[in-house]
Amino acid sequence: MIKFVIALMVLLFTVNAEEKGHEGHDHAEHGKKGPNGGEILEVGKEIAEIEVIHDEKSGTIKVFVFKEGAKEKLLLDKAPRLNLTLKDGRKQLKTKAIDGAEKSHSFSVTDVLLKGEPEITISIKINDKSYSVKMHDHHDEHEGHDHDEHEKKK
Repeated sequence: MIKFVIALMVLLFTVNAEEKGHEGHDHAEHGKKGPNGGEILEVGKEIAEIEVIHDEKSGTIKVFVFKEGAKEKLLLDKAPRLNLTLKDGRKQLKTKAIDGAEKSHSFSVTDVLLKGEPEITISIKINDKSYSVKMHDHHDEHEGHDHDEHEKKK
């Protein structure tokens, strides 16, 4: 009986420890996916939405721009820029239209600095107004667990 009680206490402690760092937010908050499978970020207050796909292994980031609701493409005159905050300073990377068109909604950039998880803010201009959108760094928000665990629990 004592072994059972100890095992139960260990189990309860382990479950409680896994949930630390998850207080104050809904997992769906950072799970909203766009039409291409990337993370959706809001631009301004109901101005637009951008879908971001970050391939850390190849160092590629793709940005897709949509009108609010992520259903209708929003064509931009100027390609978004990525502002990186690195250990040794800052660097700006310019994206290029994936389709090569003068006006586009899909952009991409590949750089060795995008391998891993740098701190990134996307600078985007819509209707002659500039916006800065910070990419979410889930590893800082959820230290101490594997992201695969989110998928298993959903």
